[in-house]
Amino acid sequence: GPRGSAAALGEAEAAASRLGGPKASIVRQQAAGLRRAERRQVAIGRSAERNAEWSERVHALRRERVREELVRARRARAARVEAHDDLEYRRLSAQALAAEKERLRL
Repeated sequence: GPRGSAAALGEAEAAASRLGGPKASIVRQQAAGLRRAERRQVAIGRSAERNAEWSERVHALRRERVREELVRARRARAARVEAHDDLEYRRLSAQALAAEKERLRL
């Protein structure tokens, strides 16, 4: 992991500096490059986590919006059915009233 590789880098640098010369310089440059790469990977990981959290929040909001739309649609349908049933009841009542008037006239 990152801790183990950091320790290994430190040891390699220490050994190289004991040797001195151009090899030590090369080892130090490589170690610095590896540390930069490691920091970059950590930053990328954090960025990926943030993106995943953001994406999850967006999906949760969309799910909530879809659920609300569904509830609204069901309520609207129930209201339409109720209105239709009410009209049908009135029509049948008027029909029954007309039939009763006709019967009384006869």
